[in-house]
Amino acid sequence: MKPDRLTPFGVEVKKRLLDLGLTQKEFCEQNNIPTNRFSEILYGKRAANDYRREIEIALGIRRSA
Repeated sequence: MKPDRLTPFGVEVKKRLLDLGLTQKEFCEQNNIPTNRFSEILYGKRAANDYRREIEIALGIRRSA
């Protein structure tokens, strides 16, 4: 079975969280995003565009084309 890999968006989010000194759980709690949904977005298992947009805004990440 192929191991899960972060998407390029997921890598960018993880780097930003490190810059801010936040864990995924802390970020999700602060932004009312379910932790399982957050993980699914980072690994490309679910689009969840509404949550993705919230993540982009909260972390100051520019939307990719």
